Amino acid sequence: MNVALRWEGPFEFLGKNGRSLLLAPAGAHAGIYVWGARTERGLLPHYVGETKDSFGKRHLQHFQAYVSGVYSTRDADAFVAGREQMLHRGPLWRSNTLPAFQQFIDNFPFFASHLYRTLQSIEIYVAPLEVVQRTRRLVEGGLVRVFREAPHDIRALFPDLRVWSRLPNDEVLAVECVNPPPILGFPSRFEA
Repeated sequence: MNVALRWEGPFEFLGKNGRSLLLAPAGAHAGIYVWGARTERGLLPHYVGETKDSFGKRHLQHFQAYVSGVYSTRDADAFVAGREQMLHRGPLWRSNTLPAFQQFIDNFPFFASHLYRTLQSIEIYVAPLEVVQRTRRLVEGGLVRVFREAPHDIRALFPDLRVWSRLPNDEVLAVECVNPPPILGFPSRFEA
């Protein structure tokens, strides 16, 4: 099966530059999205996701997870230099989370300043894709695998994401990227 991803962006978490994903018409669609981190070396891949809800709704959820301490907080200076340096390891998918949340709450002004600068450096690209969720998840997984196989200096800010894998009876998806984002290592084509 052939899948075409028509990429739009860049959008941002912060609306100061008039590029808010929450306010853009593209934010109303479901599909695949990718984050690029503006660094001294260029735009590095930072995250790949898929959503059955709108891009705007999903990114509001991401923002809420950051400011509530569920997601990890990175040192903003290291982040824009293309290095991963955790200040707070978010308790996502872990047990005994109350101590981690308390530490985050007690130091919120410090973490908030780093979060703001980190989110300020993220460019968001979206590709509307109205298909069944399994297909979206397979496309997401294929793109994640591309970034996992990139040289270390390109994937330095890319987390170890859980993804769906193709089952033996799944058809191979040939994915073509139309107007691909200017993220280092971003493919024009890949298999999912």
